[in-house]
Amino acid sequence: MFRVKDDTIWGQIRILFLASALLFLANIYFGFYNALSWVYDLLYRGRAPWDMDGPRPELVEMVKNGQLKPCRAIDLGCGTGEDVIYLAQRGFEAVGVDLSSRAIAQARDKAREAGVSPTFIAGDVTRLLQVEGPFDLALDYVCLGCVIGTPARERYAQTLSRLTRPGAIYILLNLATDPDRRFNLVPNALQPGEVDNLFGEDFVLNITTMSTKLGL
Repeated sequence: MFRVKDDTIWGQIRILFLASALLFLANIYFGFYNALSWVYDLLYRGRAPWDMDGPRPELVEMVKNGQLKPCRAIDLGCGTGEDVIYLAQRGFEAVGVDLSSRAIAQARDKAREAGVSPTFIAGDVTRLLQVEGPFDLALDYVCLGCVIGTPARERYAQTLSRLTRPGAIYILLNLATDPDRRFNLVPNALQPGEVDNLFGEDFVLNITTMSTKLGL
């Protein structure tokens, strides 16, 4: 099972442009991945604009209707851990990974308050040498779109393949460009055919697309 969601709104676009601008400035001083970590740590000093109060509705629905049953699960780009905590509360052996150490600290605090003990790891999703598989379920909400450049995205795909067992489910909700528009307003969005190129050899693709009106 493979889900791609193209669901862009102006608020998300502004966030992405702000993060891109901060990343550009920080990259000058720190180097790319240190800069990216610094940007996210900065955003998590307050409430990150994309942070949610509770798990994603799509995930809740899939657990409630039995599409997802307790198993070993990893959330790539888990933020403050809402989805990981939800899964842990329902019997999943859940692991959350995020580049921001500040987000991971907040996730651990939330998990303690919720009375569950999932694993949270601060790390780069394109490598994750400190994480051992295999996992039966992998989640990604817009994390792949924050991985910049084809080589890094290929490393992400290789890492995902290493961490998941045969028959595993990978659920990706991400921003994608619209091939029918001359200009798209989504920086670093998935390009047409990119999903097939990255994952087609290792996953059976089931792509669901919601169209966007942003672009020309």
